[in-house]
Amino acid sequence: MSAPTWLDAALTNGTALTPGAPERSEIFDAVRAAPEGAVARRLLARAAEGDRTALTLLGELVPWSETWHAAATVAVPHLLHDDPGTRRTAAVTVARAGGPDLAAALLLRDAGRLVPEAAGVAREAGTVARTALAEAASWRFTADDLAALRRDPDPSVRLVAALSALHGAAPEERPAIEDALRADLRLWAETDSPVRQDVGARWAAVHIYREDREEHCYALAAELLAADQPPRVREVGVEVARAAFHTWRAAFERLAPLVHPLLDVPELRDRAAGFLELHSDAIRQAADVPPPPPDAEAVRDLLDKLRDGVVTRDVSFALRRVPPEALAPVVPVLTERLLVAFRRGDDTRGLVDALGLAGPAAAPAVPLLRAMLAVALDDGGDTSGLVEAFRRIGPAAAPAVPLLRRLDTAAAAITLVEVTGDRRWAEEMLNALPDGPRPLRTRLRLLERLLDHGGLDDGQERMLRELFARSGLPHVRVARLLWRHAGAAVAEEVATAVAGHIGDEYLGPEALRLIAEMGPSARAALPQVEAVIERRRRLPSNMPSAEQETVADERQLALARRARARILAEG
Repeated sequence: MSAPTWLDAALTNGTALTPGAPERSEIFDAVRAAPEGAVARRLLARAAEGDRTALTLLGELVPWSETWHAAATVAVPHLLHDDPGTRRTAAVTVARAGGPDLAAALLLRDAGRLVPEAAGVAREAGTVARTALAEAASWRFTADDLAALRRDPDPSVRLVAALSALHGAAPEERPAIEDALRADLRLWAETDSPVRQDVGARWAAVHIYREDREEHCYALAAELLAADQPPRVREVGVEVARAAFHTWRAAFERLAPLVHPLLDVPELRDRAAGFLELHSDAIRQAADVPPPPPDAEAVRDLLDKLRDGVVTRDVSFALRRVPPEALAPVVPVLTERLLVAFRRGDDTRGLVDALGLAGPAAAPAVPLLRAMLAVALDDGGDTSGLVEAFRRIGPAAAPAVPLLRRLDTAAAAITLVEVTGDRRWAEEMLNALPDGPRPLRTRLRLLERLLDHGGLDDGQERMLRELFARSGLPHVRVARLLWRHAGAAVAEEVATAVAGHIGDEYLGPEALRLIAEMGPSARAALPQVEAVIERRRRLPSNMPSAEQETVADERQLALARRARARILAEG
């Protein structure tokens, strides 16, 4: 297909806007390589015709802080489009491609900064387009333009401008801007405003990120949630409360009583219920307990799926929560289906995993699994799933030992230890590793297996201590092995080392579990544990959503409380 043909297809079927789609990548590569080439010209032509996908793509193609005059020129007329969605899309593209200066000139109807055609559009643009334009460029307006926009006749534009000004204002300037916000908020609430931003979240963000103003944020939420406020203003109050909840641990207790009355307001019931469920949802998700095993009916359903040969990812995940002995009844049919799949050359990974999860009960499948491993070894195929299945099966997998010995991997060595009970396989693999800490994960897995089978000798203990002494390594896992090996003799050293990780979003939970396991022996970590518990503000995190960050904090808080209780417990 010629460039316009495949481009038209991508615009029509939506792949042009699908992250990761080859067509989208090809468009970006083509336009950036030749901004005036065939792909760019066709894209501009489609946008000029009012194609929303093309208009959206034009804006996305502009790198941050750069402009694309041709794209902005094409988008400006569509600020007057009949369709509100197209007007909003055009506004975003104008702001991105034309930059904040063009957006401000259009909003301020500044003919001196506009070509005649754009000046005409600026005079006629309505609330939807102007508000979308203000929102799209709000973070990049100059102070002078923001000051002018705060005097705009449209309360929606004034509201967006005030929120942006608030974020850049000095502390002494904020009270006056907030007073203006309050006044415009009531006007905004009484109109069918097209503002798309979460007003409450942006307002609260000033007090969350610019300053740690917890009490001010609570007071703001209480003011906006008051019964005499219009429903839309109270909805903004819920947004402020939600932002506060994700920031400060006391927020739910302080604000839930103020949100609860909104359950009696029909148009706000869902928003209020959503906020009131935040805390219980976070506590539930943060619970540091494994999920319960499926009930008898669920197990029967899983077994039926296995008998039918259904081994999806969801089924495999559910199987990991089923006691291995419960899978014994389906081992014969799984073995039969695995044989058929193996002979056909079909994907066998799901069936192999399912058999492995049956543990020793999968012993009847060992001859077939052994034959499959022999073929994989001869053909250079993937052996990892088979090795893991033999590890789970244990001593009953002894017929596979000669084949497992041909594999030079830590997983095979660990499986040999589990199958034969002979630790020399792990020792030989450990001794064969190159000097130095790497590969760290392999060393730790082998040392852990040796601890499980007789403990560490002097050389292995020395290796473990060398790993523990190196900075930049995952101290928590190394520390756990050292604690298991040496116990009270290294308690203070281990507790002090892992205490530095308890506030970390990734290492913190495991560090706190180790401290709880150590109990009174981890008293050296008590100050850091109590510091986590006593925080007003949630622990810093970098997770994809505020909800996930809140769950992470609640989890570490619960773990810290448990660790403190164990440390302070008597003998």
